[in-house]
Amino acid sequence: MDIDFESPDEAELAYYKAFRNLNLEAMRQVWLDGHEVYCIHPGGGMLSGFQQVVGSWARIFDGAQAPEITISILSRLKGDGIAIHLVEEQIGKDESVAVVLATNVYRKGARGWRMVSHHGGLAPLEAHGQSQQPSVH
Repeated sequence: MDIDFESPDEAELAYYKAFRNLNLEAMRQVWLDGHEVYCIHPGGGMLSGFQQVVGSWARIFDGAQAPEITISILSRLKGDGIAIHLVEEQIGKDESVAVVLATNVYRKGARGWRMVSHHGGLAPLEAHGQSQQPSVH
C-alpha cells in the first residue's frame, strides 16, 4: 500500500524511521519510483534510478543492527513543489558516532511528497569541536 506524504517533513520523518528500523519496504515508500532519483552515501559514488538507490539500502540493511540516529535540521527551503533539507545526522552512540552532513531533496507529485535525492558526506572533525590537528602539551 502506497503512502501519500502530505509534506516534505512527513516524508523526511518516514525516511529516518525506515533507516532506524532497517525497514526496506518503508524506505521504498519514501523514494520516488523513477529514473530521476539519486543517492550518494558517505564515501560512495552516485547511484541513479530507483532500483539502484533501493538496492543500495538493501545492502546497507542486510545483516546490520538498527542504528541510533539523531537529526538536526540545519536549513529548509521549499517552493514550487521542491523542498531541500540540509541536515546533520549523528549515527551511533557514545565514542562511535559518525557525523554526516546530508542534503535531502523532496518533490511533490500526484502521490504526495517523495525523496528524489540524498547526498551524505562525513563532516569534518573541526565542525564538531574536535580538531584534526594534533594537540601539543
